[in-house]
Amino acid sequence: MTRREPVSDELWETLRKHYPERELGDLAGLVSLINALNLFGVPLHLRPPLD
Repeated sequence: MTRREPVSDELWETLRKHYPERELGDLAGLVSLINALNLFGVPLHLRPPLD
């Protein structure tokens, strides 16, 4: 998902064997959110606080 390429049907079916449909949706959403935050943070040089 972070490569911005479609997930193949074969990969999605493999994942469905190991995770319930709801968890796959949650996982896809979380990966997308983290990726979006990184797209903002990297060019802005955002870093966590040092303290």
